[in-house]
Amino acid sequence: APYTFNWDTTMIQAGVHTISVKAYDLAGNIQVSQVSITIVDVTPPSIINITWPANGSTVSDTVNITGTAIDTTGVVRVVLTINSISRGSTTSANPFSIPLDTTTLASGLYSFYVTAFDAAGNSNIAGMRVIIANPSSVKLWSSGPVSVPQGSSVSTTITATISSGTSSPVSFTVSG
Repeated sequence: APYTFNWDTTMIQAGVHTISVKAYDLAGNIQVSQVSITIVDVTPPSIINITWPANGSTVSDTVNITGTAIDTTGVVRVVLTINSISRGSTTSANPFSIPLDTTTLASGLYSFYVTAFDAAGNSNIAGMRVIIANPSSVKLWSSGPVSVPQGSSVSTTITATISSGTSSPVSFTVSG
C-alpha cells in the first residue's frame, strides 16, 4: 500500500531540503530512498514603516524618504514611486533612505508608494499622500538692448520663465 508523509512547511526556511525514506521488508532488508524538496519563499517583506515624511505632510526642495522594510530572507531593494513613475531606489532596507529632489515636480498633491522586494521576488507596498510646495521663482531676460538713448524707439522682447509652484498670470510694469 502507498504510504504518505504530511509535512507542515510553514515554519521551514526557504531552500532545498532532503526527505529520506527507509523501508523494511519481512526478511530484514532495508531500502533507502531520498527526494529533494524545494521550499519556495512566498512571504512578502514586512513593510514597511515609512518614517518620513508623514502622510499628508508638506515637503519642498530635496528630501529623504526614510523608513524600514524587513523580510526573513532579506530585503534586496526598495523602490520609491510617485504617481506611477519610479523616482529612486536603494538596496539598503533597514533603514532605507531614498533622496528625492522635489523641485523636479510641480507643486501639488502626490501619491508616494514605497515597494520592498525580497530575494525571491516577493514584494509589499506602503503608500501615503504628500503635498509638494516649492516656492515659485521668475527669471527675466531681454533679447534687445538694455541701454536705450532717451527719446528713441526700440523694440525688445522680455521673456519671463516661471518655475513650478504657481499658476498666477505674468504681468509687466515700467517704473522710474
